Amino acid sequence: MNINLEFKPSTLEHIQTKRTSERCYAVNWVEDKQVLCVTRSGVDLMDIGLEFTNKIMADDTLDFWSANIVERKLVTKVSQHYEGNYTTTTYFGSLVKPTEMVLHREDGEESNGVRHPAKSKHYIADIQSNNKTLKIFSSTNEEHLFDIQLKEIEYPFGTLITDDAVLVSDLIGNKLCKYELSPSEDPIWTNDELIHPRGIAVDESGLIYIASQLESPAVHIICPDTGKLINKSHLQGCACFQWFFP
Repeated sequence: MNINLEFKPSTLEHIQTKRTSERCYAVNWVEDKQVLCVTRSGVDLMDIGLEFTNKIMADDTLDFWSANIVERKLVTKVSQHYEGNYTTTTYFGSLVKPTEMVLHREDGEESNGVRHPAKSKHYIADIQSNNKTLKIFSSTNEEHLFDIQLKEIEYPFGTLITDDAVLVSDLIGNKLCKYELSPSEDPIWTNDELIHPRGIAVDESGLIYIASQLESPAVHIICPDTGKLINKSHLQGCACFQWFFP
């Protein structure tokens, strides 16, 4: 892959601000010029002007953490608190019946719902936090394909699938690892220059952007071939984001 290390993202122009009725945990772009907004109690579709158009899911008994649309299907992650225990569930289904299939469910003493599933045209990657496993599913027939053991990662948080690999951020271990899309255990490379890395995005040239928060709010730009840090821009705080293609 030929990467221009002098590349700098164009300046982003602020167009509009829209307050949601509840805390918003994730925003994703939908191909037909809509925005998918995840609030605590549901998943909303909004138009390009951030006006509400449709409620896909709503449930006051669940906490919604993330949602993506892939091949006109919805993958979403929710948690439920009951008698001191949390159940975190990842659903995959049609936009009409979003909960028609459970990709996987896990129980624990704390909510792990903020760990966002990743999606691509062919794959879905979801973190099973109890044993630090990245589960890879087919996005076409919902089949579980294989697992990647994240043995070098202390607290897996963000995931992103590229054409031939999957990226995982380590919130506590302060690193980003790149793995092959295969049942492997050893990463292709590891970048350990980060502080509290969270959400991951990739632009059209292949450069990796990763958000960090808390002690060092910044967006880091990383070379996809070597994992080396190229640039860093300081922000007031950033947890997750997505690259939008014009």
